Formats: sequence, C-alpha cells, structure tokens
Amino acid sequence: MKANVILLAVTTAFLMASCGVGNKELLVKNDSNEFSGALRDYLELVDGSYSISDAGYDVIMTAKFKVLKPIEEGTAFNSIRAEVLDEGGMPIPGANTFVIAKDGWTKTESENAKIDNALTDGEGEVSVQFKYDTYSTGGGSLGDKDFMKSAKKKAYSFRIISSEIEKETSEQTAASQSESTNYSTESAATSSSAGDKSWDALLVSYEKYIDQYITLFKKANAGDISAMSEYPSMMAKANDLQEKLINASDDMSIAQMNKFTKLQTKMLNAIGEMSTDLDAGLDDMTDALDDIEW
Repeated sequence: MKANVILLAVTTAFLMASCGVGNKELLVKNDSNEFSGALRDYLELVDGSYSISDAGYDVIMTAKFKVLKPIEEGTAFNSIRAEVLDEGGMPIPGANTFVIAKDGWTKTESENAKIDNALTDGEGEVSVQFKYDTYSTGGGSLGDKDFMKSAKKKAYSFRIISSEIEKETSEQTAASQSESTNYSTESAATSSSAGDKSWDALLVSYEKYIDQYITLFKKANAGDISAMSEYPSMMAKANDLQEKLINASDDMSIAQMNKFTKLQTKMLNAIGEMSTDLDAGLDDMTDALDDIEW
C-alpha cells in the first residue's frame, strides 16, 4: 500500500511546519477549467483547492481532471504541463513547470496508466499528481527548495499550459492494454475481497493519529508551548504508521476502502483549514520582522 504513504508524508511535513520546523505544503486553486493543447476536447480541470508539497524526493502538485469524451483508438496522451501563477495571474518568476509525462527525465509512470484508463473509458474524474520539472531545457532557474520558498509567498493558482497526444505504435498499444488489464484486475480483486483483517486495526490507529494531529496543531497555533514537547512523540507515531502503511497488504474490502478514503478526506480538509491559519500567522510574523530596524 505504498501509494497511501503520500498523504501521510504530506501531513508529517505539515506537522513539522506547525511546530516551527518549516512549511512544506501550500494550497492553490485552478485558474480555469480549460486545457491548452491537444487534450482540450478530452479533459478539463475540476474546480477546487489543490496542494503543492515537498515530498522530500519531488515537489508534487495534486489536481483532478474530468473526462469529456473517450480518446480515439490508437491515440494516447503524451504529456500535460501546468504553471503556477501569482494573484495577478502571472507566472512566478524563475519557476519551472509541473508535468505529467511518459518521456524525459521527469516521467510520471504511476500517473500515466490512470490517465490512459480514464481517457479510454471516456467519462468520470481522475485524481493525479504533477511533478515539478527541474530538468526541462529553457525552463526556470528555481530548484525545488527555492521554488517552494517563492511559491509560499506568491503562489495563488495554476493553469494547464500544454497537453500533447501521440499515435501509439503496436508495442505501445499492447503495453497500454496490459497495464489497463492489470489495473482493472487488481481493482476488481481488491473490491471483491473480504479484506485483510489487519487493516481494521491500522485504520483505527490512523484515525487516532489524525485526531491527535489536529489537536496538536490547534495547540501550537494557539501559542501553547506544551505542543513542542508532544512533537517528538507525534513524529514517532507518524514514522510507525508510515512503516505499517508501506508494508500493508493491498487486500482491502469495500468497507475498509471507504473508511480509508473518509480518513484521507478528513485529513485533507483539516490541512486546508489549518493552512489558512498557519499562513496568516506566518504573514504576521513576516510583517513584524520587516518592521524591525536591524
């Protein structure tokens, strides 16, 4: 269940931020629903607030696409690029783009099958993750850390600036069909299973962690210095929970999957609310520092 560790990594980073270790997550909204490029008739952005986070190995931006119609047989998407904008609707100076792509240094293999399957089905919505692309020639000058510093102050929204499709070769078509079959088989096996009983205890632990996390953040945000003494314990719990999620079986019942999804939503909603409070506090701190005559 390695994919499910991503949310925990984001929340751990946010916990570090709330205790003064550094803010590694922020929220942006889509500037519009429209796609630029070859996929404009096939996909559009779903309105919402999406996260940009430093996952340690990559800077990740989440998004959700709505599928408008199926893509033609023998055709597949190749890449989708997005740029982050400031409040005035202008690109952040020096920033690179975010990408989902099948080629190049910044490949997004885990996302490609999801988009291919969605475009083949021709309906529904699909949640995806863009990677910050520091490898493109002619791109911006900001690396991951510098981008996050700049985005923390300036990022407001994002838009899709390009999308490309390609004609599949016979080998690519076979590979795509194989991936789609494997994906469908795994999903069917998961949803029809009675589920691994160990997930019941893991979900209870996850819910307790979320509740404790929210309580700790509120204490830290209220200026309660006792929150700092609880921080090591919470980090230990986060690391333990992360290890269990990595090693957890993929065998989940429908009820377990629904419970896990609800817990993810609970955590993401909490992060969204807390992000506003944390940003306001950090802005006040920045303003106060600016007023000091050094």
